[in-house]
Amino acid sequence: LLARLIRIYPLHLFMLLVMLAAEFAKLGIEAGTGVEVGAFSEKNSVPAFFANLFLVQAWGLGLDLTWNSPAWSISVEWFCYLLFPLILATRILDRAAGAWVVAAAASGYWIFQTEILGALRDLGFQAGRIDAIVGGVALFALGMALHRLTHRRGLPGTFALSIVQVATFVTVIILLHVGTANWHLLPLFVLLVATTREDRGALCAFLKLAPVYRLGVISYSVYLTHMLFLMALSPDVGRLLPPLAALRADPVGAWALFGAALMATIVFSMLTYEFIERRMRVWLSARLLARPSASARKDAVSA
Repeated sequence: LLARLIRIYPLHLFMLLVMLAAEFAKLGIEAGTGVEVGAFSEKNSVPAFFANLFLVQAWGLGLDLTWNSPAWSISVEWFCYLLFPLILATRILDRAAGAWVVAAAASGYWIFQTEILGALRDLGFQAGRIDAIVGGVALFALGMALHRLTHRRGLPGTFALSIVQVATFVTVIILLHVGTANWHLLPLFVLLVATTREDRGALCAFLKLAPVYRLGVISYSVYLTHMLFLMALSPDVGRLLPPLAALRADPVGAWALFGAALMATIVFSMLTYEFIERRMRVWLSARLLARPSASARKDAVSA
């Protein structure tokens, strides 16, 4: 449990402090220019800061998308880590029948959340503040059940496996492009996980290519840092920098800004991975863990 916290928390804390510095910068801008840029708004309130600090912002507090908003999923992930020993203690996954029950219940809830609750919200019904945490637990349980049901089953030959992987991946891309309900993607992602677990096939070979693999290595940094650069393209910044607002209003300029933000995110993520993620994982693991995790040992060797 501590090893997982060491894995996710240092970068989360770093980005939270970066966002805090940005809010103080907004205060200075408002004081110096008189332009309202939303410093310490409800989204970035002091209570929300402390909820994010302790990774509880998505635990039914209604503070999911506050401060560094992508971190809501890290909050859910942390809750699932804490819940994991309790799920194991029930021994429901000891038998295949129990795993099927968990998989069916988790999938059923996910469909209910995305379809029924979504439709009710469109009608003005407030479904409460626990959607994120319950939905996250459902998917976490589904992943556990999937592992229980597949980890001892062999997969077909590499050629057949490649066809299934590529067809599933292309189908996901098409559905994302045309727009579809989230639950329609659920069985496809289950199939992708199941068919890539032996690290064979065309899709696995593609993911092993050096640039793709490197992007995967820094993907956690990309996920937690990209909001900082999207903030730079916000209307608040546009009010301070009229040329930026003019670029955003032009289709070509908007794409150019998006490309610049994407490249800046990747470069910044490479730095945060190296100097925050990797080094803090090695440093904290050596001091807090009796036996550092495999990833921490690998990072220490490459340091």
